[in-house]
This record gives sequence, structure tokens and C-alpha cells, in this order.
Amino acid sequence: MIHRSLNIPDLIVTFCRYLRQHDYQLGATEERDALLSLADKDILRSEERFALCLKSQLCKSRRQITQFNLLYDQFWKEMDRATDSKIKDREEEKQEQAPRRPPPIQEIKDWLYNNESNDTYELAQESAISAKGTNKVHPDETELKEVFYLVNQVIQKIANRRSRRYEYTNKRGTIDIRKSIRKNLLSNDEIINLSRKVKKKNIKVVLLCDVSKSMDLYSRFFIQFMYAFKKLMHQSELFVFSTRLYHITEEISADTLSKSLEQITKKVDDWASGTRIGESLDHFVKDYSHRYLSSKTVIFMLSDGWDTGDPELISESMASIHKRAMKVIWLNPLMQNPEWKPEVLGMSAAMPYIDLLLPLHNVDSIRGLVRAKL
Repeated sequence: MIHRSLNIPDLIVTFCRYLRQHDYQLGATEERDALLSLADKDILRSEERFALCLKSQLCKSRRQITQFNLLYDQFWKEMDRATDSKIKDREEEKQEQAPRRPPPIQEIKDWLYNNESNDTYELAQESAISAKGTNKVHPDETELKEVFYLVNQVIQKIANRRSRRYEYTNKRGTIDIRKSIRKNLLSNDEIINLSRKVKKKNIKVVLLCDVSKSMDLYSRFFIQFMYAFKKLMHQSELFVFSTRLYHITEEISADTLSKSLEQITKKVDDWASGTRIGESLDHFVKDYSHRYLSSKTVIFMLSDGWDTGDPELISESMASIHKRAMKVIWLNPLMQNPEWKPEVLGMSAAMPYIDLLLPLHNVDSIRGLVRAKL
């Protein structure tokens, strides 16, 4: 049986970060798959089975398979040394022993099936993106290209929605037959004055992304999604929030995703901390809605709905956003679980003001967004 002082989900995500430092191209999808595979109790009863399980999920090439055993052994030795050091420090300082945590397998099941609890488990103590982290993030270029391709399709669907309306122009465009005839009814000139129209292109998109602790496992993928949106659609504004709201449109507009991540994490002081959705949305409504909300604005909310603030404030803010925006789309990573229900306070308070609720947690889920009626 495997025994560690940290819970198993924390250790798996930490191990994935360790592998990324050795050129393993791992993203949120691989981390999620590794965690899901550990739902089987038998895997945790054997060190060998545990290692083989991670190896099958995280290795993508012959070179990585060859290196895996050595890196695996090195990682757990370092974890043991760190654990021993912490225990020694605690004994010397005579600190009170922390309350006993549930067994690792129970923590995994609670995470998998979204069981209700008084406390939200810290599922990702170490992640690819950390506000105070110093390790360089290596985005998966293949995944990023796929994200760009699919986000472009999402944008095209939004464009098709707006293309049913036209505005008149003196420049080149589609000839408006009816207006041209009316315009020339009383004219005796031989030259017909043609009226032209073009499709309206003033739709806007606002993305508000939750980067609290409970979303840490998905934050890297969500930033890729937002980065692609900004690069492909000029009229988009981007925000992230945890306990406070941050406007990151300028930061995410850097030449590369890595530079964007560095700029964002420098600006956001409370990355991977608590969640105050209501306060963050209230900040958006009061300080930004007059500039970015209109009947031509599509709102994307990226959050699991976990909240430690006032649910009434969520309802009030969402009502204001819904009233002023063209459409509100909520993307929730926990919806990947078929048994998920919008029972947490944040989601239940927001539900009356959501036009479309969809899962978003990996590249495949963006395909579902493309197929949806936006």
C-alpha cells in the first residue's frame, strides 16, 4: 500500500509537473486521465501497478518510456526527503498535528463524483501555472494548434449568427435590390444609383475565467482557450478571477503563449486561492459593463461554480449581465462527469441567467462547443 503525507491527487499533479521539467509534453488532459485511472483501488495496493498505470498514461514515445523508471524513482526519493524534512521541522517547532485527512482513494472518489463536502479538496497543490512559481511553462504546441483550429470554428459560428443583419455602406458590398429600386423611382437619369449593404461585424465576446484553487487542474487549458480567442478575434475582452477580478486582455496579447502566461501570473496575485464569483462579477458589472456589455456581446463564463462568497450577489450580477448581453454561455469542466448536477451554491444561483451550459475541459470538449447552437 502506498502511504504519503500529501493526498494522491496532489502528488499526481506534482509528478506531472516534474515530468514537464524533463521535456514531457503533458497538459490538463493527461493529468485528468491519470487521476481518473486511479479510481480502481487495486492500483493503489501495489507500487508496481501504480507505476505502470502512470507510465501508460503519461508516456508518449519510446524515449519517454525508457526514461520513465529513472524519473519515477528520483521523484519519490525527493518526495520522501521533503516529507521527512517537514516532519522533523514540525517536531522541532512542536506544532499541533493537523486533523487526519480522508484516505487517498476516498479523496479521488470525492473528486471524481463531485461529492458534497464542507471543504473543497486542494486537488492541485502544484500546477503548470502558479502565481508564485518560477518554473517555465512549456505549452503543448500540437494541442495549442488544435485549440486554435477549433476556436476559429466557434468564432465562425458566432459570425454566422450575426451575418443575418446588414448595414448600409458606400463602399463595395452586396447590392440591396429593394433599396436601389426605391432610390431610383423618381429619377430620370440613365445611370442607376445602386445601394449596397455589408454584413455587420461589430459583435463582441467577453470571457471571464475562474482561476481559483478548485480550477487549478484546468487553468492551463483555459488560458490556451482564451489566448486562441484573443488572437483570432480582435473584438474580445478577457478577465480572470479568484477572490478578485483582473482585466488581462493586454497581458494575454503577447507574441507567444509563454510570454502571455508570464505577464498574467505577474499581475494576478491570488491565483489558485479562494473563489468569490459574486464579488468578481459585481466588480465586472460596476467597472466594465458600460464599456463591454451590449445586445451584441456574447459572454463566456469558464468556472466550476464553486464559491465561498454570497450567492445572492451572484444572482444579482448574473441578472444584470444576462439583461444587457446578447447571450450568456457557461463552460463548466465538471460537466464531463455524467452524474454532475448544478447543486453547488454558485451554479444554482447562476442557472436562471445562463442561456447555454456546456462542458469544457479538453480539446474534445471544444468540438462539442462547435456542434452546439451558439
